[in-house]
Amino acid sequence: ATGDHAEAIANYLADCPFVLWILFKGTLMFLPLLVLLVGYDQIAGEVQHRTIRYLTGRAHRGSLVFGKAIGIWIVVSIMILVLHATVWALMVAKSDAGIGPTLSWGVRLAAFSMFYAWAYAGITAFFSSIFRTPVVSLFVGAGILFAMFLGRVVLSIFESTQRATWLFPPTYEDLLVSPDPMRAFGGVGLLVVWGLICTLGASEILRRRD
Repeated sequence: ATGDHAEAIANYLADCPFVLWILFKGTLMFLPLLVLLVGYDQIAGEVQHRTIRYLTGRAHRGSLVFGKAIGIWIVVSIMILVLHATVWALMVAKSDAGIGPTLSWGVRLAAFSMFYAWAYAGITAFFSSIFRTPVVSLFVGAGILFAMFLGRVVLSIFESTQRATWLFPPTYEDLLVSPDPMRAFGGVGLLVVWGLICTLGASEILRRRD
């Protein structure tokens, strides 16, 4: 964010407990790798052992892929909720912040983290559908995630290429923490669409392969 919008975000976040902000930033930083570790073999494992033919005898390939992606997202979302709720409880117990601000900001940031996880659940399903061997899916997926991170950093340096950073989910973070509800909903919508596009791509790859 730049200019007036960056200042508005800074003023808005001034009321957010510092511990919750650090937790949110840390969650977003490690979520891509966590989601990949949870779901890299969800589709590739089925393809490798050919069990997918038995699983989808009466089911559409797209249904299987979406089910896998949603399963990955649910598992990671539960992990996020447990981690964040533990921090909330500790904050309230130690009186670092009142229960009102803790829950208000905590629930909001945890929900944003879960939507962020959905975007990467989609791309993890995409990686897993490309390769027949789970370990290849893991290492190539990790390499691509790093390339995405590096590419976004490079593109953000030059003013002429900054718009291209909107291709990457981390760019939506400023929208999520915007004081404008419409911007926040827009950020959530972009994350949902990003995950859906990747999941649809995984479904199409699997359909053509099998």
